[in-house]
Amino acid sequence: MMARMARVGWPQRSFNLPVPGVPFPVSMNHSSSRSKMVTTALGMKRVAVWTVPTRQKEDMEVGLQRMASVLTYMENRTDIPYSLPKLDWVAVPGFGPIGMENWGLHMSLESVILTSQNHSGAVDSLLIDEIVAHEVAHNWWGNLVTNIWREEIWLNEGLASYFQAYGAEAAATGDGHAERFYLRVTVPALLVDQESEGFSHQLTRPGQDRGSYCGAIGLPQATLTYLKGAAVVRMLQAYLDQNITARDSFPEEFLSGPQGDGGPFLRGAQTYLKRHSFGSTNTSDFLAAFDNATGSPVTDMMSAWLLNGDYPLVEIMTMGDGGLGVYARQNRFRLSGKLSCSASKARWWIPVRYKLKSSPEFKWAAVPSCGRVKLATLADANDTIAANAGRSGYYRVRYREPLRTRLLADALDTPPGATNAQLTHVDLAAMLDDAFHMSFAGVQHFDAFLNLTEVLGSRMYTSHTPWAIALPHLRAARDLLRRSATSQACGDDLEQYARERLLGPMVREASNPYSGAGRGLGFSVGADEPLDFRLMHQGLLQEAGNFGGVDVISKSLEIFFGDGAASLHPDLQSVVYNLAVASGNSSAYEQVKSRFLEAEDPHEKKRLLLALTYVPDPGRINETLQLAFNDAVPDRDKFLIFEKNDFTYTYGGLLARGGRSIDAAADFFADFLTSLYNSFGDCDVRLWIKGIARALLDDEKSQNFVQAASQGFQPGQLEELTARNSQWVARYGQSTCRWLRSRMS
Repeated sequence: MMARMARVGWPQRSFNLPVPGVPFPVSMNHSSSRSKMVTTALGMKRVAVWTVPTRQKEDMEVGLQRMASVLTYMENRTDIPYSLPKLDWVAVPGFGPIGMENWGLHMSLESVILTSQNHSGAVDSLLIDEIVAHEVAHNWWGNLVTNIWREEIWLNEGLASYFQAYGAEAAATGDGHAERFYLRVTVPALLVDQESEGFSHQLTRPGQDRGSYCGAIGLPQATLTYLKGAAVVRMLQAYLDQNITARDSFPEEFLSGPQGDGGPFLRGAQTYLKRHSFGSTNTSDFLAAFDNATGSPVTDMMSAWLLNGDYPLVEIMTMGDGGLGVYARQNRFRLSGKLSCSASKARWWIPVRYKLKSSPEFKWAAVPSCGRVKLATLADANDTIAANAGRSGYYRVRYREPLRTRLLADALDTPPGATNAQLTHVDLAAMLDDAFHMSFAGVQHFDAFLNLTEVLGSRMYTSHTPWAIALPHLRAARDLLRRSATSQACGDDLEQYARERLLGPMVREASNPYSGAGRGLGFSVGADEPLDFRLMHQGLLQEAGNFGGVDVISKSLEIFFGDGAASLHPDLQSVVYNLAVASGNSSAYEQVKSRFLEAEDPHEKKRLLLALTYVPDPGRINETLQLAFNDAVPDRDKFLIFEKNDFTYTYGGLLARGGRSIDAAADFFADFLTSLYNSFGDCDVRLWIKGIARALLDDEKSQNFVQAASQGFQPGQLEELTARNSQWVARYGQSTCRWLRSRMS
């Protein structure tokens, strides 16, 4: 071949032989680049970002810095050098996957490695930090050591997703990536894992091929592989490292410090990687390395989490000792509401991290079986307990009375900004999420969720996480109530409650040390706002408009038509575009659509497309949906029209809007189902169909939709979703009306 190339005058290039290892995807590329040398404790490496020649060198700088920082961090924590002398990253316009970890030559969409001073917002920064950290972590978890076959893919993706949070925190210290682990990883995993989806919930299936869903490792299965895998690993790490944990969420040793031994968990991880470098492994190899390195029976502790589907609900109750004894008991949690724990079947070994109000210390206990396990003794009748504190555990918690009432009262009595609160912002977010889903399972009244939302109003949290949990749930409840003939007015009341008691006070009065006034969330972003504050700031302004805030909508229209949006910070450009379209102004919709079709920057193009999904008019909603078949729209962008992601506010398409958007989408899917399957494939379309069904009641409209869209689903699968919503309204519709009247009168 080389001789033939020489004869015809083709240029020749020589390449070093690859490192020893298993077959893995490789690629070649030619484009313009920006690079830097990185010196770590384990040697010097070159990292580079490559892109099309029209992009500015400055657009590559943030991604380049993140790559270098995460590479240094991973070498530091694993005590194993990166295997190659260089690491390149290619930004590919219209790339199919979000990112791909080809050894030595990573590839991704432009928008997850390149930034733009004029167009990159908080959500863009969030995704760049997370995806860069994830793909770089793959050089150890997946490239250096890889799974033996598809049924073990969680060893690659789960571990890379786990170290993603650490790597992002190390690369962007102060941006809160570690504290958002619960929101970004645990919450979406719990959501998927609690439903009967018609596919395996197991992380590993020894001796069997990975069960397919939607023809491949589809999004629900991938959610478990990536996110449940990461959440279960985090739970193991928190328990093993309990004696060195310096922070509520993550051990300080994982974020800084010298290379090498950072505690039992890292010893296990290093043992696994060094023992199996350049080889293939299975779950037994992973667990055996931890058994040997830590001296703990990790295989016995973790087998049920990896080999079983679903997850437990841990009930916390008082009994004995004059009502001061605190006990824990486990049950299997499913949205069907059938809680169960059978001594004849394998149960979870559950590590419970807890803290008494009367003591500053965090303590641990294990719940290994169906029986009740005593955790602690309360100091007195005013004492209480926070279980799964910091939410490192992959399970939900139900507090029995009087503990639930005591926790609520304590949270309401704690002044804003207090640093000694019994419940942290992550604990409150988790209680909100647990309460919401337990109401759909019928095992806890919806009033428990509503009561917890009052804590948001009284404490005025400026953390992104609790708001990102509470507000999508409030919108979902509002929309279900509005669909019911008997509770329709209560949906309007719930919107008023969220607008006047939660969002309005935050927009006007929230502590804001980054603004000149020191208070409020206006249409300007302070120069020093950290990422988590920016996510909260942008999100609450957006939601104030979504819940009918006239002032915010009017201001957005004023800025939009005054052409002031171009000079706004990108975070607030999103708010202005979205709310201008959401106002129903026809001219605003036309201008945003025109700008979208003409935009070249990928961040701006995504922002404008998502703004179109906020339109309230059914005819315009259908016009937006038709963009899915428009050749002028890049194929990758078409997915954004439908994708539902409530956990970053603005990164979600039409199915996250609820209300009339869902009705229009149901009609659109029924009319164009075959075309949608041909264009987007089974997995994504079925996921979107389920997203529509999750927002409908069991009525004539939903029955027509289910009949049209049920192909490929198990019998009764979609009907189960709509029936559950109707049961929820029947259970809690009138009591929610009474709760709202008592608060708003």
